This record gives sequence, structure tokens and C-alpha cells, in this order.
Amino acid sequence: MIYKYLVIEDNPREIELLDILMQEYPEFQKTIVTCDFKEGIKEILKQKPDLVFLDVELPNFTGFELLKELQNHLQELPEIIMATAYEKYAMGAVNEEILYYLLKPIDPDEHFKAINRFLIKKAKQNKEIAIKTNKGYFFLNFDDIFLIKSASNYTYFYTKNLQHIMVSKTMKEYEPFLSDEFIRVHKSYIINSKFLKFLNTTKKKVQLAVPKLTSLDTKDAFINYFTDLLCEENNIEIPIGDVYLDKVKNSVLFNKIN
Repeated sequence: MIYKYLVIEDNPREIELLDILMQEYPEFQKTIVTCDFKEGIKEILKQKPDLVFLDVELPNFTGFELLKELQNHLQELPEIIMATAYEKYAMGAVNEEILYYLLKPIDPDEHFKAINRFLIKKAKQNKEIAIKTNKGYFFLNFDDIFLIKSASNYTYFYTKNLQHIMVSKTMKEYEPFLSDEFIRVHKSYIINSKFLKFLNTTKKKVQLAVPKLTSLDTKDAFINYFTDLLCEENNIEIPIGDVYLDKVKNSVLFNKIN
């Protein structure tokens, strides 16, 4: 998914720095940069950006004044990341339900946190996660993922359409993006509870049923990914780690009963 963003800023150096930082995120497309009040309002209404980088102190107006004007035109505002050199505005930003507040000059680590917060929020809203690999981006719907596996510093995503995607990031980095249907059952496994067929808390294991797996021959290449986990009817049996047992039991029973 491509996200459009708009910049309302009057400092050329900050604009240049932001451009450099945003190069790390090819899924974001810049629409326009302005420091004019009327043009800012006009372009937000016209471009309908997903995200606005908004300076607090601008020529003849403040970012908060622009937000108040926007609320007269829109029922739902785009996500807002505010930036200023003055910490005194931070409380105002919180009160306005801003997504993130950046101090100038923008720190790359804080910028990363801001973008990550945006992406996490959008992933949960859209029920879709973007997976960046050396081949490019994969956009996976939450309902398609039945298992996420960790091995060393790599993460593997398995989908009901028999996709196997490897990423050179740890599983921990993806956990915040996932919805409540996903449950970490072991240090090496996260399951999608929608595929859950069986839970045994005494033997500490769960089984996942994936329709397309049942028809596969044991010699099929995709089956080879689960050699140690396969049980009857090509269901996948996964151990529950001791530290995750109570959380798994509570999460599964609550979701299934309710």
C-alpha cells in the first residue's frame, strides 16, 4: 500500500532532512510542501493525505490553528506528526491527539518511532502488513497468515495460499503490527487463532488446520517447511512454551467463547 503525505513547514533545512529520512520508506509518496495556511488547507482537502508533517510555528499562523480549521471541513483528520523546536508545545500536541511529536532538529531515531507508530496503526486498521524482502514488498492480509516462525534473526511468514516468505528481521519487530487474532505460543512461533483446530493445555500444544495443506502430498516442497510439525491430515502441531501457556489459554478461550 502507498501512503500519501504532505509537509507544512517553512524551514528549508528541516524539509531537506525530512526528505532524506523519508527515503527509507518507499511506500510513502510526498504530495506537496507548503508553508501557507490557505494552501495547506486546500491541499489537504484536495490530496487527502494519509499523513501530514506539521510545523507548529509558521508565518502568520500555528499548526494548532490549522488543525482547528481542518476540523471544520473534515470529520476525520489525517494522521498528524507535529514538529517544533520548542518543548512547550508538546502538551498542546498531546491534547490535540497528535500521532507523534518531534523536536527539531529531527532525530532519526524519533522519526523512525513516529513512522513506525503510523504503520502499526494502519496495519491494524487495514488488517494488512507490509513485509520487505530482498525481492521487494509483500502485502499480506492478516486473514491469510496462519503461522509466523522465528529462527535466529530471520522471520518466516506462511499463508493459507501456500506462500513462504523469509525476512531478515526478528519476529519481535513484527509483533506490534499484528491484531489480537495472533497469539505468541512459543519463543519461535506466533499463530493466527482463526486457523486453530485444537488446544491441549496439559500437553502444551496447539494444532492448526489449513485447508490447502490437507490435499498436499508429503513430498510437496511446501510441506517440507513443516516436517517436524506435521500430524494427522497434514495439520500443524506446535508446542506451547511454559511462559506463554496462561496467556495462550486465556486468549484462546476468551476469543472462542466470546
